[in-house]
Amino acid sequence: MNDKVILVLGTRTDPHVDRVARRLEERGCKDVVIIDYHAGTTFSLELDEQANRIIKVDGRRLANDSTVWDKTKILPGTEYYIRGAEPEVGYAAQEWRSYYALLTAFCGEGAVNTLRSRQCMIKPYQQTVAASVGMRAPRTLVSNDKNDFLAFASASESMIMKSLSGAKVSTKGEGEEVPYVVMTMRVPEKDIAAADAGDFEICPHFAQEEIAKSHELRVVVAGSRIIPFRIDSQKFQSTQVDWRKATGLNTFSRCQLDPKLEAQISAFMETMGLTTGSLDFIVDRAGENWFLECNQDGVWAWLDDLVDGEITDAFADVLLQKLQTSPAQQIAA
Repeated sequence: MNDKVILVLGTRTDPHVDRVARRLEERGCKDVVIIDYHAGTTFSLELDEQANRIIKVDGRRLANDSTVWDKTKILPGTEYYIRGAEPEVGYAAQEWRSYYALLTAFCGEGAVNTLRSRQCMIKPYQQTVAASVGMRAPRTLVSNDKNDFLAFASASESMIMKSLSGAKVSTKGEGEEVPYVVMTMRVPEKDIAAADAGDFEICPHFAQEEIAKSHELRVVVAGSRIIPFRIDSQKFQSTQVDWRKATGLNTFSRCQLDPKLEAQISAFMETMGLTTGSLDFIVDRAGENWFLECNQDGVWAWLDDLVDGEITDAFADVLLQKLQTSPAQQIAA
């Protein structure tokens, strides 16, 4: 008999994986299997001549309609990264990511989130989806032409730039000790004018009109649960443009959302095909909400501590519901 399980792709070194796995185990769920690249998990995926698949983990054969939660955080320079030395670990990390993506694709609608829903998580695309369900989004430019940015900056009271891909900058290889995250930065028009045009042509650059903030929101969504937090990012100069620059300085507090925004968030998640995600908003000085982005795999452990494990419970509920629902019902849903 093939066992239908909750198959977690990641490592218990990641507190998100460990919290949710422990909560499921506390509820008596014995069907949690983690393909943990830090724990020496053994596995195999075999395809016959008709491409019928056999999946085994630690010798246990799993049902092809198992629920999959891809919580991959194989980030260079962090404790979640592959252990070892370059160049081998850089290659190994890519192979692990590919294997996890393969299992997610095979799982189809049983995945959280599905491979289809994650095909375009690029911020400007998300903005168009957010706008289609009634949210406001900042004016945006993606270009490699200096003149475009001069015109955009001239038409904006203030302009910010950020990474389009969210990638890390590395000088040593994928296993560098400290990854450099490209934070959101304010860029004056004079700096654009002084820059060399050739520097813009190297790659796409992503700019937005800066929205003057009252505060910000981080909204964690898991299934039908919407769990919002207020971020008082404007108290300190270092966090006014990007609150991640000094997370410990910010005040995070559970808050309530306007029912209209909650409905828009639900519509956005449905349109994107996402089951879970962490959404970021600016609340301007007039009280208007501005959509920035949705990270389908955003971190939330420190927020979970503020609400006595409410987020962990929500993720456990989603996984159990997926486990107990047939593939046909998942597709209909």
